[in-house]
Formats: sequence, C-alpha cells, structure tokens
Amino acid sequence: MKKIQDINLENFNILEKLMFPLLLLLPLSLTISILIAELISSLIAIFALFWIYKNRDNLGILQEIKTPIYIILLFYIIIIISLGFSYNFNKSFLPSFFYFRYLLLSLGIFILICKFERTLKLILISLLLLLFLISIDSFIEALKINKIIGLSMEEYRIAAGSHYFITSFFDDEKKLGSFLARLCPLILSLIIFLNFKVFNKFDIKIPILVLIGLLIFFTSERTALFLFIFTIIFSLKVFKRKFILLFGAFLILSLLSISQPKFFEKYIYATFYQFEIFDRSTYLRFKRGETKTSEILENLNFSNFKYLSEEHEKLRRSGIIIFKDNRFTGIGIKTYHRYCKKIKEERSLDILCSSHPHNTYIQILSDVGIFGGLVILSVFLYIFFINSKILFIKNPSRSLQSFYMLNLGLIINLMPFVPSGSFFNNWINLMIYFPLGTWFYLFYYIKKNKKL
Repeated sequence: MKKIQDINLENFNILEKLMFPLLLLLPLSLTISILIAELISSLIAIFALFWIYKNRDNLGILQEIKTPIYIILLFYIIIIISLGFSYNFNKSFLPSFFYFRYLLLSLGIFILICKFERTLKLILISLLLLLFLISIDSFIEALKINKIIGLSMEEYRIAAGSHYFITSFFDDEKKLGSFLARLCPLILSLIIFLNFKVFNKFDIKIPILVLIGLLIFFTSERTALFLFIFTIIFSLKVFKRKFILLFGAFLILSLLSISQPKFFEKYIYATFYQFEIFDRSTYLRFKRGETKTSEILENLNFSNFKYLSEEHEKLRRSGIIIFKDNRFTGIGIKTYHRYCKKIKEERSLDILCSSHPHNTYIQILSDVGIFGGLVILSVFLYIFFINSKILFIKNPSRSLQSFYMLNLGLIINLMPFVPSGSFFNNWINLMIYFPLGTWFYLFYYIKKNKKL
C-alpha cells in the first residue's frame, strides 16, 4: 500500500492513541454488547468532532470526500425534517437527532487511517482474530448441539427450539450469519488492498470464504446465506480460480444441506412453503416425518408461487399504506408500530404491524418520506454503477479490486428485494458505517491516484 504523501497532519496526541484500541475492539463489541459498541462508536465520533474543530481552518482531506459526506448530511437533514412531523416526537427524537454520530464514526476511522497508514492492517488483523474466535466458539457450540464429549446445550436454548443452530457470541440472538455476511466484503477488501507478502504464497481469500460460508450455513439464517452467495458470485471478478470456487461452494452447500436434515428443512422446504410451492399440510407432514421427500417433490405446484410470504406481504402492505398517508415527511423514526396499529384498528385493514416493515426501502419511505428513499436509492444505484464499471475493466488494479469488494458490502446492506432488519436500528447502522470509514479512504485513494 502506498503512503499518500500530500496528507499533512500533526503527530499523534494522547486522544488519538486512545482511539486505536477502541477502533480495534469495535467489531468484537458488536458481537457481545450493543451498549459497549454504542459507547465505543460514540467516543470515536467525539474524536472526529474534536479533530474537525481543531483543524477547522485546514480540512483538506475531508474536502476530497465532500460528495459522499454531503449526501449523508442531506439524508440527515431529511431525517430532522421528518422529526418535526413525527407521529410521536418523543419516540423519534433521540434516534433522529443523534443520527449524525454514525457519519462522525466513519470520519473518525477515515482520519485515523489517513494519519497512520498501519490502521488498515490493524483493522484486518483484529477482524481475522475475531473470525478465529468466532470459529472456535462456534465449534464448541456445535459440540454442545451434538452432545459430544459430554457437552450439552443450555436448557433455555432447547426450550426455545433454537438448539440446532449456532449463534456464538450473540447467545440467544440470531445475528451471527448477518454479522459475518456483512463483514465478509470488508475482510476480503482489506486482504486484497494490503497484499501481505505471506498471502502471496498462500491465497487466504478462498479459505476465509469457505470458513465464513460454513459458519453462515450453520446459523440457519436464510437471508444471510443468500447475501453470502450473492457476494461469492459477484466477487468472482477478483478471484483467479473462479470455476473451482463456484463449483466448490455449490458442492459443499449441497452436501451439507442433504446431510443435515434440520438445515435441509430450513433452507429448502421452509423456503418452498414460504413461496407457496407446496401447502402448509404438506410441510407439516414432512416435519413430522409422515411423508417422503420424493412424494413432496412430485407434488410441487409452481402455479401459486409468491416471492413474499403472506406475513411479509402484509408487512409490506402496511408500510406502503403508511407511506401513502405521509409521502413527503414520513411518520418519523421508531413510530411505525404505533401508527400501524392505529390505522389497522381505525380502518379495519388486513395488515401486520411489527416494529418495521422488514424491507429497507419501504421502511425509509414510511419513516422519513420519499426524499429519504430517493437518497438511499441513489446511493445504491451509484455504488452499483461503480462496480459495473470495474467489472468491465480487464485487469483492474489492486485498489480497484479492493474497492469493488467493499462496494459489494454496501450493495448487500442496501439491497431492495430481500427481507431486512430495521434500517434505523443502531446495530444495523454500526454494521454499515463501520466499513464506510474504510470506503472513504479507498474512495479518496482511488480519486487521488486517478484509478477510476
């Protein structure tokens, strides 16, 4: 990695030295405690704010990334306007007013990377160590699930019916697959960009993909597995042994699905049932072991195929109705459930009311209105356009390959047509804005070196 010579920053001070352990602990904190993760991210955000104030007369490096900064600030302004029209101002105030802290987190990471070029190496090492720890913990958890060498799963997991899939440090929360799927592009991006000598002799990217893929599979999280497969397919651009990787991934996942009845049921039959390719009674008979796989396959009915389950369809419908009621300002962040229950009772609507409509764009439209939706959609299309350009470059540079991989991470976070968590959830936002600090740096690096 080349050091950018025109960055003129002062030497480290005590505050900046304190930021490094916090930055390296942030990924781990996201797996064990959202409160700790929020505290760490807030301290990094305060550091960024302090640095900007201290260097307010010389913000040269921030000028180089002003376009993405302005876009995020525009989105923040839209959120604040929406707050003024919120269905429940008190409920919306904190998540709306303090949303800017996520941008400051990304800027804090960007400043540290620019000031100390080994920051990226330290981030990569911390991520690989975390992946190693998760792997060890998941292996022990798998021993418990299968009651090997006297280990057994905790009673509360068995009582909840969640004792057959792994969660690792997330304990009873089903987030491990999503966490790994979202961090995978960042890990691969850093490996490509930094190009450690040891990785030249042994290409670590494929083993990393295999390990992450296996862990995601055993979480039984279907959306996470889909996002991971999407990442594999579109990351073939940066791999030399494309056919081997694709065939190997397909073979491993197929063998695992066939050999593990619980996961085969979850990934195949539960999905078929959700798409209404076969009916509920057939699905329940299969779960009770009263029918054979061959009989189910013979009675598949694709004429009733539905992309969305009935539950997701009702959630989607509720979000669209709320958006139509509040096209320009939305109803405010964190007020969806209350407003949904209100209109459901008043109008006797056949809808479901969860904490959010389980679709990123419908949630943004209903929460902050059409202008917020257009901003996020524009970001998605812009990132998609950049990756399309890189895709058709015959021999892209290492920095472009790295940028391409990191863009895949943004794409899977903003993908329109898959079920999603709450876009304004603090955990989700930290998973988006943590890699964004590195994205700022690669954007800056490529722009300065005229790589694209």
